Amino acid sequence: MPKVIHTKSRLHNKPNKPCRVLSTRLALPVSFLIVLSFLYINIYVGNALMNSSAVTENHEVIVQDNNTLGIEFVDNEGNVTADPTRIEITPTADGVFNSGDVNVRVHTNSDNGYTLTMSATTTSLSGSVADSGHTIPTLLAATSEANFPNNYWGYKRTSSSIADTLYNPMVANVNIPVSTYGSTTNGEISKVNFGVKLDNLTPSDSYSINIAFAAVTNIAPNLYYMQDATSTSLAAAMPSVGDTTVLYDRRDNKEYTIAKLADGKYWMTKNLDLDGGTPLYSSDSDVPAGYDVEPYYTLPASSESGFNDNTVAYVYNSPNKTDSCGSGCYSYYSFNAATAMSAENVASNNTDAPYSICPKNWKLPTTRTTAPNNSDFYQLAVAYGMSSADISQDTPNFYNQAGPGTTANFILSGNYYSSSFHSGDGEYWSSTTVDNRYMAVVMHFANNDIYSYGRQERKTGSAVRCLFDATMQNFSQEDADAMALHQEEILVDARDGQNYTVAKLKDGNVWMTKNLNLAGGTTITSADSDVVENYTLPASSTTGFDNDGAEYAYVYNSGNNDDSFCNETNKQPCYSYYSYNAATAMSGASINTDNTDAPYSICPAGWELPTSRSTLELAKTSSDFYQMAIHYGLKDSVVNEDPDNDGITFCTLGGDCGTNTVPRFLRAGYYTGSTFFNGGTAGGYWSSTASSSTGAHNLHFYSSNVYSADNSARRIVLSVRCLLRTE
Repeated sequence: MPKVIHTKSRLHNKPNKPCRVLSTRLALPVSFLIVLSFLYINIYVGNALMNSSAVTENHEVIVQDNNTLGIEFVDNEGNVTADPTRIEITPTADGVFNSGDVNVRVHTNSDNGYTLTMSATTTSLSGSVADSGHTIPTLLAATSEANFPNNYWGYKRTSSSIADTLYNPMVANVNIPVSTYGSTTNGEISKVNFGVKLDNLTPSDSYSINIAFAAVTNIAPNLYYMQDATSTSLAAAMPSVGDTTVLYDRRDNKEYTIAKLADGKYWMTKNLDLDGGTPLYSSDSDVPAGYDVEPYYTLPASSESGFNDNTVAYVYNSPNKTDSCGSGCYSYYSFNAATAMSAENVASNNTDAPYSICPKNWKLPTTRTTAPNNSDFYQLAVAYGMSSADISQDTPNFYNQAGPGTTANFILSGNYYSSSFHSGDGEYWSSTTVDNRYMAVVMHFANNDIYSYGRQERKTGSAVRCLFDATMQNFSQEDADAMALHQEEILVDARDGQNYTVAKLKDGNVWMTKNLNLAGGTTITSADSDVVENYTLPASSTTGFDNDGAEYAYVYNSGNNDDSFCNETNKQPCYSYYSYNAATAMSGASINTDNTDAPYSICPAGWELPTSRSTLELAKTSSDFYQMAIHYGLKDSVVNEDPDNDGITFCTLGGDCGTNTVPRFLRAGYYTGSTFFNGGTAGGYWSSTASSSTGAHNLHFYSSNVYSADNSARRIVLSVRCLLRTE
C-alpha cells in the first residue's frame, strides 16, 4: 500500500533558533504525498521580518511501486535552502506593502504527475512574542497590490499551471491548489508570493502562521482531487463505460470511487459522506463565486433526531460506512441541506436548485416530473434498462442492474424520516423542486420498480450521489486540445440541461455532433451564451419564414429530438431550425457585405458558429466549413462542389448522416415559406457569415455534392452546429 509521509519543519518565534522536525507515517491507498510546513511572518518593533523556512535536509524522497516523490524549498536561484527568506518592512502611518516568495520544488517520476497544495488551520497571523492578542487577518477578497488594504495579508501563486493576477485570501482548512502537472516532471518549481501591508497601528509583536505545502502523486493525469476534475482528465482516467477510478474530496480528504456509467457520464458510485458542520466555500464546493473567506453555507451538525420540518436543514452522518445499509450507511441529508439552502424559497415545478453540497465542478443530478428525457436520473435509468416508454416504473429491476456488485453500485440506502431510519429501498436527491416549498424530487427504486421522479418531503434524510458537471460552458480550450481525433464527450448545455455529443474533428477543432436544440422563447445571456447582451429567441412556429428583413428572426422546434427522424425513410424534421438572424442572436441582422462574420450567436459561451467564405482564396485561410470539409474529402480545387461529380456525398465522407460515425452531420432538411423541404435528403447548417443584406452562407450537402459556402435567404430556417476553436 502506498505510503504517506509528513515532514514538518517549524521555525520558532525567535530568529536563528534551531528547528524541530516532526515525522509520522501512515498509509493511504492509490497515491502518496509529502508535506512541508513552515511558520511565516515575524513582525517586530520598528520593522517587520517575513520569514519562511523548511528543514529540507530532513525531507524524504519516497519510493512506492517504482515511483518517486520528493519536495523541498529552494531560493530564487534554485538552491535548496533551510534559511528563512527575510524581508524587512517598516510600518508607516499611511501603510507600506512588501512581499516575499516561497519556492517549492517537487521531484517525481510518476507518469500521472503530481498535485501541489497548501493549507492553513487559521487565516490570521497571530501575535506570539509580546502576547498582544492582536492578529493580522487575511484579505477579505482578491485584490491588487495597488489596492491592498492596510493590516492584511494574502498570497499570489505563480506556476506553469496556475498563475494569479491578484492577491487572494487564505481559506482555513482547505487544500488550496498551487500547481498540477499531468505527466512525469522532475524539478518543477512553483512559486507563492506572500504579501502584507502594515501601518503603525499594528502593535509591536512577532506575528506568525503555520502553512503546509503538500505534494501528492496524481491518480490520473492532472487529477487527484474531485475539485480538479475536467472532462479531459476524467476521460483519460476512464475512457470506456464501466471504467472506474478513485478520487478524493479536498474538503475532508475522503475517498470516492468514480465511474463512467452506461449513460456515458461520470458519477460517484459511493454515497456522499460530507460531515455535518462542514463549511462550503466557492473554492471547493458547488456554490457561487465570491465566498472565499466566509463560507456560503455551513452544514448543520449531524444528528439522528430531527428530519421533521420541511423548512429546516438536517444532516445525519451514520457510523456505518459500508454498503450493507442494515441500519443506515454513509450520510443522509434533507433537501435543503443537500442544496446548501439554495432552493429554500423555490416553489415552482421542475426548477433546479442552483447550488449543492457536491464538490466544486460536480452537481446534484436533475430529474423532471414531466418531459423527463433530458434529466440525468431518467437517462441513467434508461441506460440501465428502464423502458423509455414508461418514465415512472418498469419491470426491469434497476437495483439488480445498477446495485451492489455492479459498476454503478446504487444501494438500498433507505432514508430518515421523523427521527427514524427506514430501510428497504433506494432514494437519492435530485436538484429539482416541485410546486411548493415542502416537496422535492428523488430517484426512488426498490426490488421491482423505479421512479426517476418520485416526490418526497424536503425534511426527509436521503442519500446523495454527485455527477460531474460537464457543461459546454465550462469545457475549456485545454480540454479540447487534449482530445484525440474523433474522441467524443457528452456535455450539458447549462442553459436548458440538454445533452450534446461533441468530438474533435479532423480540422483540429471540437464540434457539436448533434444539432442545437435551443427552444424558441429562451433568453440567453453573456454568462451562458456567445453574446454580450441578453437576447430572447422568438417563439417556435411552423408559420412565417417569409421575410429576410433585419427585424425578422424565426425558430422552429420540431420536438423530434432523435437522429432517426432525419433519415431518407422518415423524412421528418428533427431537432430545431433557425433563421440566420436568429442563429446570430440578431448580431448579423444589419450586416450587408459578403464574407463578413456576425460577432455573436446562440451557441453556448465559449462556442461559436462556424465561418464560411465564398472564394477559394479566402476559404483556405478563414472558412471553418471549408477546412473541415477538405479534411473529410472535399476536393481542394473548388470551394462549393465536388468537381468530379463522382457521387461522393459529404455524409459518406464525414459519417453516415446518422448516428453511427463521427461527425454525424444529418440530412435534416429545412423550412422555408412555412413548408418543410428535403428531409432525409439534404442537410443545411448556418455559418456566421453574411453574403448580402438578405442572404448568408451555410454548409449544404445532398446526394452528390457538398457546398461549404452555399448562399441562402436569411428567412430559411436551417440547423445549427457550434464549434470550440482550438487555435
